[in-house]
Amino acid sequence: AELHADVASGDVQLLIGTHAILTDKLSWSNLGLLIIDEEQRFGVRQKEVIKNASLMVDVLSMSATPIPRTMYMCMAGIRDMSTLETAPPGRLPVITQVMVRDDAAVVSSVRAELARGGQVFYVVPRIEAINREVLTLQRLIPELKISFAYGGIRD
Repeated sequence: AELHADVASGDVQLLIGTHAILTDKLSWSNLGLLIIDEEQRFGVRQKEVIKNASLMVDVLSMSATPIPRTMYMCMAGIRDMSTLETAPPGRLPVITQVMVRDDAAVVSSVRAELARGGQVFYVVPRIEAINREVLTLQRLIPELKISFAYGGIRD
């Protein structure tokens, strides 16, 4: 309760937290900047709060693995996007490609990433399609160890 009062009064100038701070139970005095890390982990409710807040607030969203909708919005000019071209020390750079589905390109890209000691995140836009994609990838790259996961964030 004390934190809520301090944020509402403007005594807190910088609040760091999880998606839990994006709730209607927390009111802001004079919010000017909202910085979001790992936006792809947020659910629909949190994204609605961000969308409504962004009418009056500058929003900086960061993600190592942008979701297809975010990529589309950037490519369509609805959102601005900046990229960091240099990987942090000790890390391999992320390679992002947007293209028409091509099994040969998928196989080549996955094998190239594994050859450099990397890991592949393969984003499927619909839960219903995950099993089909797993079967396709197992057929195309039988030596590949594949796991999958999906879920949502609860308030």
